[in-house]
Amino acid sequence: MAENPSLEAVKGPLAGRRFEVGPGGLRLGRSSTCDIHVPDEELSRNHCLFEAAGPTGLRVTDLAMDLSIIAAVLSSNVDTPIDAGWCMAGEVGLSGEVRPVSRIEQRIAEAEKLGFTDMILPKYNLQGIDPKKYHIALHPVRKVEEALRALFG
Repeated sequence: MAENPSLEAVKGPLAGRRFEVGPGGLRLGRSSTCDIHVPDEELSRNHCLFEAAGPTGLRVTDLAMDLSIIAAVLSSNVDTPIDAGWCMAGEVGLSGEVRPVSRIEQRIAEAEKLGFTDMILPKYNLQGIDPKKYHIALHPVRKVEEALRALFG
């Protein structure tokens, strides 16, 4: 019988913990009723839902994860790791455009707090944001190809 997919926290206060994605999914958020409880006011109460998609897959309901998932799949496919200091947020359209996501300043601040050094984000999200107020290097992109060049050279 196949094992349920699982998630492993690699940074932050939950680093090293593994969470199994059961039949009802796995909720992450600041609500104490979430499976992965993160008591951080910058996170929404039910921030993200991970669901099993078949015996070995995951379904994520936060569209800002699109770019991260594409990068992870490509990284695995070409057997080239993504440096641990990198993170990203961005919805990806069918033609490869990287669309803006909500709460980008909260996402940047949280990535910085977790110790990430570089963040790829939609170029459109930088409008009205002063990148100098952050200590994380921000890499704005318009297309998936630009993000992959930033990650893999």
